[in-house]
Amino acid sequence: MKMRTVAALAGCFLIFSCQTEGEYVSVLPVEPVFDRPAEETPFTPVSAPAEETPFTPVSAPAEETPFIPVSAPADPALVEEESFNPQQVSQELFDTTLLEVQRFIIRVNSIIRAGRYDDWVKILSQEYIETYSSPDYLKKASEDPLFKSKKIVLTNFRDFFRYNVVPSRADIDTVEVDDIEFITPVRVKAFTVNAKGQRLRLYELEKDGNDWRINK
Repeated sequence: MKMRTVAALAGCFLIFSCQTEGEYVSVLPVEPVFDRPAEETPFTPVSAPAEETPFTPVSAPAEETPFIPVSAPADPALVEEESFNPQQVSQELFDTTLLEVQRFIIRVNSIIRAGRYDDWVKILSQEYIETYSSPDYLKKASEDPLFKSKKIVLTNFRDFFRYNVVPSRADIDTVEVDDIEFITPVRVKAFTVNAKGQRLRLYELEKDGNDWRINK
């Protein structure tokens, strides 16, 4: 350490000669060496540890509930018809219905006798109208020998009323309803009893609200 300091202050070079095994070896002056500060390592900030994401357990998929179609509610009228027993009709209901039907048939006879087609259509059920006004039925009815002999062709529902209903009901204009038979709570068959005691069916009727209509 002292030699380095002296060499630095004097500012000169010393040459030494040494003899080693008969040769002179020049020893160059030693460059002064100063203590150098240790190389600084740049500061690298330590990154904060990444924030941990809490573990969320994955729920098992919900069990699927099998689809069960909801059945349409049963028609109350159909249920009532299926469970209806005509033998269990009360006497009061029978008497009330018989009186209603007798009055209705009197009205029907009056309409037919007068040939009032528009009023007649109003006392028919939709089923009756669709059945007897269809082109297929009118064509088939026109093949009846009675119509063919008179060269009558039924082309519409009015023809059916004029040439079939009015003549066929002319003979029963004064016939009264003597008995009824329940089919359902709102459908009955109307009968008359002739002089021979025979029970003849006049109509099958259907009640729509408070009104009776001809169904067959």
